[in-house]
Amino acid sequence: MITWIYSHKAAFWWLASLSMIIFAASLIIVPWAVIRIPPDYFTRVKRQRRLLITSNFAVQGILIIVKNICGLILVVAGIIMLLIPGQGLFTIFIGLMLMNFPGKYQLEKWLITKNSVARTVNWLRRRAGREPLIFPDTGQRKD
Repeated sequence: MITWIYSHKAAFWWLASLSMIIFAASLIIVPWAVIRIPPDYFTRVKRQRRLLITSNFAVQGILIIVKNICGLILVVAGIIMLLIPGQGLFTIFIGLMLMNFPGKYQLEKWLITKNSVARTVNWLRRRAGREPLIFPDTGQRKD
């Protein structure tokens, strides 16, 4: 590993820089996204689709493709960051949340029902003056 770093210094610094940028961005983006989730979002059987910026079919298709490519790039970068210093798991998670794939909504619901995640998310929402999330199956709030 150390020999790889010494023989690929430029790649190592690019990946380390990307890791720091993603970490800094996550400090802003994650709380912003968490407080925008409707309180009953995870109680729905299916995720509601929302139109992106425009109702133009071609533009929407291009935006979805760009979003999925960005997600894929983040997943690959996260896998690489598992081997070097960085936010590997978090980067993979952000990439997966950007991408569209079958079962994504179920994955989100499964993840949000974990007690540590639920407590953290509702803590962020409480600090922003938002209602806590209502969780699937129980209809209860986890505070």
